[in-house]
Amino acid sequence: LLGLAMAAHLLHVGVHGSPACFLQAPRGEVSFLSLASRASVCPRVQARGNIVAQKYGKARIGSSGRQAMKALGLSMAGSMQKSEIKDFLTQRALQNLLFILGDLGRDDITANWLERWNGHDGLKKYHGFRGLKMDWHCYLSTLIRTPPEKMVVEFKRRGAGVGGWSKDNPYLQNHVYEYEVTVEPKVLAERMMKLREEISNEWREDLMLFDKESNEIWRGYLERVREKEDKNAHMQFPVFAHDVSDSNCGTNYRGGNYDLLKRLSTFLAIKKFIAEKKRGNKNEQTSADWLDRMLMVHGTDFEGDAGYDVDRNFMQMLLNQSPSFVRNANDESLALVDPVAVVEQLLESRCEIAKTWCKELEDVPSDHTEIARKLLLEQLKD
Repeated sequence: LLGLAMAAHLLHVGVHGSPACFLQAPRGEVSFLSLASRASVCPRVQARGNIVAQKYGKARIGSSGRQAMKALGLSMAGSMQKSEIKDFLTQRALQNLLFILGDLGRDDITANWLERWNGHDGLKKYHGFRGLKMDWHCYLSTLIRTPPEKMVVEFKRRGAGVGGWSKDNPYLQNHVYEYEVTVEPKVLAERMMKLREEISNEWREDLMLFDKESNEIWRGYLERVREKEDKNAHMQFPVFAHDVSDSNCGTNYRGGNYDLLKRLSTFLAIKKFIAEKKRGNKNEQTSADWLDRMLMVHGTDFEGDAGYDVDRNFMQMLLNQSPSFVRNANDESLALVDPVAVVEQLLESRCEIAKTWCKELEDVPSDHTEIARKLLLEQLKD
């Protein structure tokens, strides 16, 4: 009974899908079986309590956002305008919620279900942007309309050689208990929307620090020009701690959020520079081709999972380049490329992008109100 109580405390919600899931609890073994099938048990993976779950068999898992909305009778025409920053905000809110559920709340089963919903496996530890597989409005609108999932939990008390107990003790036989649990996607969607509002308020403050970030890049560059090295580099500290559990800096992952905001804005500034300059005169086209090559060779960490300070390292790499004559890709003419001038334009563009994002983030609460309003109207019609 004690083992059953501990398992019920840890696993108050189940997992979604037809395959079974298995958890080794402190004093027993728990298996999660859907109401449709109780035959198979997933292979174990190392997580808190050795939680395992394999990909769910239902069609909506791994499907596109358009298919998911169609399955629930929603129209993409009613979806709000696509926004890069709001998509990224939803991704980070999802990662934050996964951390709260799994690491802080020890509710790994719900965390695993949410991470695998619509094929976002591995997103929890992903340090990058564009990790969401559908736009923000589609994700929230679909999740909030997903019906509850009832699951059956089987708990096996340790005994007969299980968990270190003697297998020859006749008084320690296996005892299996069952109870039913329910996962509420609507509740998860509401928690995500609250996190989106909290994080968006932080980002509106953090984005205003980009001017100081630019000043720091120039300070380090001028120091290296004068002294051949930045002697004050060891005195520079990150604006926010990288530790997700640092409660002094606001929400979890605030340090990671700030780093990724710089990376994403710098990446978009580079793409904007290349697109605009390729439509300009020959000198501008040459600068665009030069930066495009630099991005291909030295900027591979911008997209995908990478470490911290990708933007800063790339800017320093550009500043370390000497002014040079570069051949135009179209007519083989020579043009002078000044890396310092390129970096200056990129930093200015990055600050402009940050200001635009601040205005977009002001609409986050009203976006949630609109989603709730549409859901309420649908319920009233039914």
